[in-house]
Amino acid sequence: MNSLVQSLTNLVMPSTPPAASSSLPAHRRRRRPRSPMSSFSSPPLPPSGFSSQNFMLGAGMVVLQPSTHKVLLVYDTKDKHWFLPRGRKDVGETIEEAAVREAYEETGYRVRPLPLYMPTHAPAPPSNPGARAQLNTEPLYTSLVSWPANSGNRRFPGEYLTFWYAGQIPFDAVRPPCHPFMTLLTHAQTHTPISSTAMPDEQFYTSHLLSYADALECLRPFSLEGTVLAYVWTVYCHTTSIMAEDAAEREESEQSRSTRSHESDSNGTGDEMRGGGNRSRIIDSRTRADNVSLYDP
Repeated sequence: MNSLVQSLTNLVMPSTPPAASSSLPAHRRRRRPRSPMSSFSSPPLPPSGFSSQNFMLGAGMVVLQPSTHKVLLVYDTKDKHWFLPRGRKDVGETIEEAAVREAYEETGYRVRPLPLYMPTHAPAPPSNPGARAQLNTEPLYTSLVSWPANSGNRRFPGEYLTFWYAGQIPFDAVRPPCHPFMTLLTHAQTHTPISSTAMPDEQFYTSHLLSYADALECLRPFSLEGTVLAYVWTVYCHTTSIMAEDAAEREESEQSRSTRSHESDSNGTGDEMRGGGNRSRIIDSRTRADNVSLYDP
């Protein structure tokens, strides 16, 4: 293994990129003006590439409790800082599986993905052409952080790419009990309860349900994770607004149907004579949220 790493390290790459070929069409040689990025995003990055020894994939999750609109944060009682649950992807694990696992290990709660109406460039599958306009659990944010050489057990510098998802816990969510021995050990040393789901290096983590404003203040509004939280919260509020409008339309439609049914019984007129086309339009516009809740146990 060491010889393989050494041979890869000894590869010599050109110090300067080759000049652009003049045979390229003019429209390919011109630099196209860039559109402004979202206010939640960093400036555009130049085309880049990293070998497996210089990148790492991670997954994180913004966990919400829809019934209370609270945010689940982790606090490190040893290093005294707040953060969103996140960590590295294991070999053979999908990124979404890593996000759910990390949330469980670091918060102690059984977390599930939270479907949201979000902007996404993921293409819709042929079997569901309208998927991009429906609730989905695609990643909402990605972050890129560099690490220096000889950082931890990593010899080479690299880039840590993290995909962020939205997660949810129900109103009656309960953290699993601590292991009795670990509880005694922790009370004796730090007076802080330990979650039995935590990894050995995570034994000082505690989880807390906070309001959005308090959670943002703990993370610091203009920090990277503060921006992640702000964006996920924006998409979450957008989703709840759509679902509230759908519920209001559904109630209005039911009341209208009840009124028409009562009038038809009184006047002897069939329901198909009164606004059937408009009723179909209303129902069609609500199909995206039918039988879908923010937490579906």
